[in-house]
Amino acid sequence: MADASIDTAQSSLLEAPTETATPQTPAIVQVAKEYGVSPVRQMRDIMGLRFGARKMSGAEYYSLRLFDPARANKASFTGQNGINALNASMNPPMAVPTRAFVGNKLLYTELLAKLGIATSHTQALVSTFRTLGTLPVLKDAQTLVDFLRNDAKYPLFGKPHHGSLSEGSVRINRIDGDELLMANGRRIGIEQFAKDVFAQYPGGFMIQTALDPHADMARIAGPAVGCVRVVTVNDGTERETSLRTMENACAGRDVRQLLATRQPIGDAGSGQWHSDNLQSGRGP
Repeated sequence: MADASIDTAQSSLLEAPTETATPQTPAIVQVAKEYGVSPVRQMRDIMGLRFGARKMSGAEYYSLRLFDPARANKASFTGQNGINALNASMNPPMAVPTRAFVGNKLLYTELLAKLGIATSHTQALVSTFRTLGTLPVLKDAQTLVDFLRNDAKYPLFGKPHHGSLSEGSVRINRIDGDELLMANGRRIGIEQFAKDVFAQYPGGFMIQTALDPHADMARIAGPAVGCVRVVTVNDGTERETSLRTMENACAGRDVRQLLATRQPIGDAGSGQWHSDNLQSGRGP
């Protein structure tokens, strides 16, 4: 689970990272001046990474700072289009008929709970039209306000029932009068929060009990909750584990060194997006 305890000035909820546009001529010139990489070399790098399995866009080349000569491993990066193609080839849609169901966080979480698998606890669902068994459904902003004041068990974690990149999610540590205290220290009016939720996710927003990392993990990555992602290959007959990665806000640090020194890393309240995946093992 990616940490999502950061809200923005425009909304109470976390917004997805904006798509980076390919820099115009002044930025290309700046890279050439500061890093000694000529515009011709930049264009050659971009074209070399654009084709083949990498499918790296010009915008990604700059946002990931692959122009930096210190990044000797630039060929190991894969663009979003390349990732999408790889996912489709490793797990073809026809081989994974449950993809849509698994993508529904509400239904999948409830299924895990019914199977006796430890998972996060959903306290209530915000939706103008959905229902799910005995789960409390908050159908308007005032009902959500009342729930947050009277029935919610803090700390809370909220997220849309569909989506990725932690978009729309938020961690609320506690309530203080008419305000909610977010994990990054910001205070949001409870009525404004309810208004934001219904304005952006009227179809489904989950209010869950927030999870905290194990103390040993907290010493490595701070209060951010990380996860181990298992990458599988599925040919339609059986699934095979390809590799496992630990995903956390480690900002490119070597996890083995961090485990040895137990240095705190990352900043769950900085508002920075971290895309580093630290490989922790291969094979089943």
